[in-house]
Amino acid sequence: MSEEMNVAAPAAENTAQTSGQAPQTAAAVGGRTDVVNDATFQDDTERGEGTPSGFDGKNRKVETGKKPQSKDTNAEFARKRREQERQRELTETRNQAIIDALGGRNPYTGGEMTDAEDVAEFLTMREIEKTGGDPVTDYSGHVKARVREQREQERTEAEQRAWYEKDRADFFEKYPDADLSALIDDEDFNDYSEGKVGEVPLAEIYEGFLRMTARIEEHAKRMAAQMVANGKASPGALTGAAQVESDYISADQVKAKRNDPKWIKANYGKIRASMAKW
Repeated sequence: MSEEMNVAAPAAENTAQTSGQAPQTAAAVGGRTDVVNDATFQDDTERGEGTPSGFDGKNRKVETGKKPQSKDTNAEFARKRREQERQRELTETRNQAIIDALGGRNPYTGGEMTDAEDVAEFLTMREIEKTGGDPVTDYSGHVKARVREQREQERTEAEQRAWYEKDRADFFEKYPDADLSALIDDEDFNDYSEGKVGEVPLAEIYEGFLRMTARIEEHAKRMAAQMVANGKASPGALTGAAQVESDYISADQVKAKRNDPKWIKANYGKIRASMAKW
């Protein structure tokens, strides 16, 4: 590698880290893939000079049919616009730093470097060289391979999105009253569904979870009923200090909670230990 490239390489690395973008392909590092604002901003001059917003050319108020945006919405749009401008400036600064470090010439081709596309070409060639390829003769094949990889990735992601959308629609068609947000926040459901989401239809996962929780609840009810029965059969309840122990749970407490399987499950150890004192 020439001395010019030795100078440019660290400049490219440092500026790429500053911008937060990895120099991969022309699309990734070229700086020409501008982000489209979420909002469309229209200049008042499009209505005619001297015509205020919401009025016609004769200063008569007209209905636009659009609700005014809230202050929070406008502030968010402004924040996004500032961030886009900042990223654009960082990209342009990085590209210019690379061009300046190389003296405005691509060391692999000898061609002039003036814009983002030239920088992308140089960075791709440097990447080919790092992997043992020829930056000039292997350039075309390398770029084509990248395009194919990107196209395949986009196809796979599109198929996944379509699958998830259909799976979600099928789930709500079968269980329209299900609270999916509550399920997502349910630790037991998350444990049960781990490794299944995306592989097994959501409706099947939900049905399996319901069967499992029904069995647990039924078992907890039977266990609570048995504990209450055992407590009634034991001679006299203990009094005094034993009743105020933090780990002690009385038979009456278990009886009161017999229809609360989660409480039974959470206090199972304490209940078993307390049974000896009933």
